Amino acid sequence: MHPPIAAEDATVSMLELALQNAPSNAQLRRSYFVKLFHLARTHVGLTAARLPELSHPLFFRCGTSDILNMLQIFQRQEYGSVIPHTPARILDLGAYAGYAAVFLANRFPAAEILAVEPSPANYRMLQMNTLPYRAIRTLQAAVWDRTARLEVAARDTGDWGNILRQADGGDIAGFSVADLLASQAWRCAEFVKCDIEGSEVRVFSDPRAPWLDGIDTLAIETHDRMIPGCSAAVAACFPTATYDRSRSGELDVFARRTPRRIEPRRLPPVKLLHAGPGLSPTQPRNLAPQPWAFFLFDDTCCQLHPNPPGALPAQLALAVRLDGQRRFSARIRIAHPASQDVVFKLEIRDASDGRIAFSAQRRVAAATSQDWRETLPALSGGFEVVLQVEMAPGAAQCGYAWAQWLDPVIA
Repeated sequence: MHPPIAAEDATVSMLELALQNAPSNAQLRRSYFVKLFHLARTHVGLTAARLPELSHPLFFRCGTSDILNMLQIFQRQEYGSVIPHTPARILDLGAYAGYAAVFLANRFPAAEILAVEPSPANYRMLQMNTLPYRAIRTLQAAVWDRTARLEVAARDTGDWGNILRQADGGDIAGFSVADLLASQAWRCAEFVKCDIEGSEVRVFSDPRAPWLDGIDTLAIETHDRMIPGCSAAVAACFPTATYDRSRSGELDVFARRTPRRIEPRRLPPVKLLHAGPGLSPTQPRNLAPQPWAFFLFDDTCCQLHPNPPGALPAQLALAVRLDGQRRFSARIRIAHPASQDVVFKLEIRDASDGRIAFSAQRRVAAATSQDWRETLPALSGGFEVVLQVEMAPGAAQCGYAWAQWLDPVIA
């Protein structure tokens, strides 16, 4: 037993509970971060913070620089007011443990985010913290002015201070920003967050680089004390005739006065099935008691076995919130050749009154599959989406009717 640790955990837990009940209490929030800082400075090992504005915990490593980065982002709110235009795509260069990516995913839930981090240890933390957020993609790599192999040249102030240099046979993959955008099939990234410990002198070495034209806002921490010339290189890429420049904590912020690209708001896709963090309510109906009657597989797919001919259809009802999404897509299949035909049905009901807002069905033969796409009416609010299967007319039995819904999405 270790009484000091138990006592510290109890204090943190009590503050977390108090914050959940009073999330806008600034003094309570300060006290909580003071306790987290003390915990990080007096222990080693992995633990988590639980903030009232987040649905999922934030992991941090005691004894490392993690807590300092978390304080910058979630206590001092350095990214809280630096983005005047709503971005559709966010590039997080030097994503560290994922705290900025999580903050930005919660502030801009419709945005796509690519978080890039070279350190293997930091990248593990980045994956842990961003796993619940489907809009965040991660890449273990460094950003450079070209494709290159890199290595760590020095380390400044802990895990968040890896200084890189180019080296044949280096163990770190380096890519240009143009490479990163192409890997995501992005034309541009409207918001770029950059904290790369001096590598900015390479990344921003060409003020005429085409990828710079797509940036509406850059928030960057420059490191002239590590690599001279960083601030000058960045400033040369963002002329004062076009961009306003300001400071937020340790960040230099360059914001285009008039955003170059004004696009319609992207509606986030609603994945009907998932095996990731966070619980989504479901209601199975008329299912056989055997385990093969319903199960998830490959994270976003399910088997829903039909009942015998003439019995009630097997259904899976899913509670969702929609915000105007207009397209349904899925792949449907009967995975066993010994089956007979099965009818797949999609039904969307208004959660408030049960009214059917949309209904469609498809017939699938044994050992075949179909891509199913439907245009939906613009639906907003709470709905019940029902995935249904039943044996087709004329079927004699339901054996081996492995009816499967693959990646059903409303987008």
